[in-house]
Amino acid sequence: MSWLDRLQEAAYTSPSGIRTTFKYENVRANINKRDSIREFPDFAGALVQNFGIGAASFPLLCAFWGGDHDQKADAFLGLLTEAGKGILEHPLYGRFENIVAMGPIARRDDLKTAANQSIFEVNFVQSTEFQFPGTISSVSDQIVAGLDSFAGEQAGGFAEGIEIETAREKISLVDSMKAKLNSLKHFMGKITATVADIENEFQAGLDLIEEGIDILINQPLALASKIINLVTLPARGAAQISATLSAYQNLLTAVISDAEALFSPAPGNSVNNQFFSSELFASAAVAGMLTAAEQTGTATREITGQSLENFVTAAPEETPSFITKGNIVSTIEFLTERFSQLNDWNEANRASLNLLDTGEAYFYLNNARSQVAGFLVSISFSARQERILILGSPRHFIELCAELYGVVDNALDFFILTNELVGEEFTELPRGRRIRYYV
Repeated sequence: MSWLDRLQEAAYTSPSGIRTTFKYENVRANINKRDSIREFPDFAGALVQNFGIGAASFPLLCAFWGGDHDQKADAFLGLLTEAGKGILEHPLYGRFENIVAMGPIARRDDLKTAANQSIFEVNFVQSTEFQFPGTISSVSDQIVAGLDSFAGEQAGGFAEGIEIETAREKISLVDSMKAKLNSLKHFMGKITATVADIENEFQAGLDLIEEGIDILINQPLALASKIINLVTLPARGAAQISATLSAYQNLLTAVISDAEALFSPAPGNSVNNQFFSSELFASAAVAGMLTAAEQTGTATREITGQSLENFVTAAPEETPSFITKGNIVSTIEFLTERFSQLNDWNEANRASLNLLDTGEAYFYLNNARSQVAGFLVSISFSARQERILILGSPRHFIELCAELYGVVDNALDFFILTNELVGEEFTELPRGRRIRYYV
């Protein structure tokens, strides 16, 4: 039995279940293998990391000919543009489910040089079965599990990295840790104060580490685990994502300082220990940002299906920060920028100190960042859209609120909060005033 005998009929079944056969020419398949190469000064060769397999794609020329080729082509185009995932029966490579016709779909009808036929250029791409948005718990559980894996790898990296051989090196590392704990308390104290239970747990954890630092410094794995848990704790009870991310950004900046101020090699272990302690706090700060974004995203998703009336009549403290697509997009950009800031600082300092990074903590943190971004993107599809109204004449705020939202009562609190009304504006909103409202 030759390869010609193994060829099969080419067909595409649309998401609606309609199967259409087509002719074909030369075929090929593309598989994206996700690898990363990292090189280090004074080390021969490179570290190649494999992060799995990406999407498989099957570019095809799909042809129809005969007296009704135009009608078949019209119907085929309609099937390709259906939303959802179809099935591709490839003439050479077999049957593939979860197929999407991706990107531009080119149709050619060469009436002068090759009449009586229609040809499509289609890139069929195989998607995964998992799709954002899944259930809230499934997405959240994956993100939390990824951040837990990061915490384990980061703590392990700290424990393996630091070395204490003299009393002076121990004092230097203890002082460095205490300074970073003070920064943590300074920047995150206001965030924890919004939830009593979180505030009490944060203070108890801080006291435990500060009072036992001289002993814990000899148990680096336990110390690192406690610090990561403490740094990320404020994110679990934060009410306002903007304030929380700002606090974590301030902590990150305080810990890593100027990205150009690199650690320089020096005799002994103190400089390397300083780097590993900074890496620990900085990485945990980014993990805290991701935790806060996931928590707020979950809270947002639980109310996006509400009617507009229910949405605006919720108490202000119950309204999550992700109320518009703009809020969500800016948060995704912020998280990407902070992760890049951390990674650039880490790579530059490891190169300066000739320290090898096996990349496990980086992998889990970056993967969590990608999952959070995907989760937020899925929420953005159903988020409220912000609109701006410029008043052409003076208006009373109660009358305007009723006109925009169809209700008054508790909607007034939402209207006042989102437009930051002050003073005489409660009597009359002036002409030219910018009014923010949501649809």
